[in-house]
Amino acid sequence: MKSPALPKNASSPRAQAIRVLKQMDDAASFEDMMYELYVLQKITRGLAEADAGKTTPHAEVKRRLQKKFKPHA
Repeated sequence: MKSPALPKNASSPRAQAIRVLKQMDDAASFEDMMYELYVLQKITRGLAEADAGKTTPHAEVKRRLQKKFKPHA
């Protein structure tokens, strides 16, 4: 199921949840609805963290991944 895009202007979590649920098919299960709300929460939190400067530079992510998945000789 495709998650709807978040608007540029922030609205309350309740308003965002209602908008997401209204866009879903009437046959959606509780599991589908909970998943969409979970995704909305995670995206909203991630955007807030990015706006606050809580990000990891690409070079650092690359270094960590190379270290973690370093081939064993």
